[in-house]
Amino acid sequence: MACTSCSTTCSGGCSVACASNCSSTCSTGCSDTCSSNCADTCSLVCSVSCSTTCSSGCSDGCSSTCSNDCSSSCSSTCSGTVVVDLGDIYIFNEFPLTVSVGNTFTFSGAWDNADHTAFSIDGGNYQQQEGEGFSYDATFDTAGTYTIKLEARNTPSSSDTGTDYDSQTYTVSVTGETYDTWKIYVELPKNRDNLGTLKFIDKNGVEQLNTICLGRGSNDNLYNLGDHSKWWLTNADTPTGTWTAYLGAIADNSDSYGDYEVIRLYAIKGQGDHADFACYDDSDAVKRSGFLIHGGKESTNELSSWYPLRPTYGCIRVKNEDHKTLRDLILNYDDEGIVTISGPQDEYSE
Repeated sequence: MACTSCSTTCSGGCSVACASNCSSTCSTGCSDTCSSNCADTCSLVCSVSCSTTCSSGCSDGCSSTCSNDCSSSCSSTCSGTVVVDLGDIYIFNEFPLTVSVGNTFTFSGAWDNADHTAFSIDGGNYQQQEGEGFSYDATFDTAGTYTIKLEARNTPSSSDTGTDYDSQTYTVSVTGETYDTWKIYVELPKNRDNLGTLKFIDKNGVEQLNTICLGRGSNDNLYNLGDHSKWWLTNADTPTGTWTAYLGAIADNSDSYGDYEVIRLYAIKGQGDHADFACYDDSDAVKRSGFLIHGGKESTNELSSWYPLRPTYGCIRVKNEDHKTLRDLILNYDDEGIVTISGPQDEYSE
């Protein structure tokens, strides 16, 4: 005889109806919900499972679906970049900023929430770095006023609009002397057996070369009584003073003068310096002449005080590679330059 009603319920809290054999099975939908607020249906044994999409989002803002146990997990990939507003910017430099021509300065700081920064000067010199912190080096070859632009993005591909992009501009004043011509500064020691220094400064006032040189003459018994320090006599040390200079021709003897065009020096008459005195007399007659800056065969005696250079007959000698550099720099100009030779030097004596 068949049972007419069932008094038991499923353990999952579902409503039930009795089958003809009065066994407890579910025939209707569950009314309870999953812990993550998903809609649900009962399986044949009245257990609770999720079959639909969760309405709650993942913590990273991606769309999500529930797994079979109704836990909230992300099963899809984010379809777009998470937008994060850029925060405050901190600049370690003090503005307005003034720097000198030829000097390198560092522009540095940090930009909150920025994954990428970019740096440019007047639309050029574009540099990029990753991360909130940034440090950019810049050198200005010409005096003037420049605009620094700093850009920040959440990602390098961010557009130039929106909350994940921002930019700031800063003004830099660059000061420095500019010249009508190129200049060479030679500094020689009191003891000309030792090396001196030579610097080339371009028309923008930028140092392009800083190297060693030698301004020692020769002990010539015929012309300077065997004393190279008597700078007013032929073949002795290079006299100090101011000279005009231009690029000459390649000399025949490369061992003595190098492989490149020599730089010819002419003392400026009327200056009243040692160069003037050594090269001219009151009757305008030329005394010493033929002064050059040049390279040539280098010394192999590492124990000598002037190594790797060798004495000359009164010229300024530089290394061969520096001779080439000077030649190349001067070729940028079609005019004469100024050479200043300085350093302690005894006064003329009979």
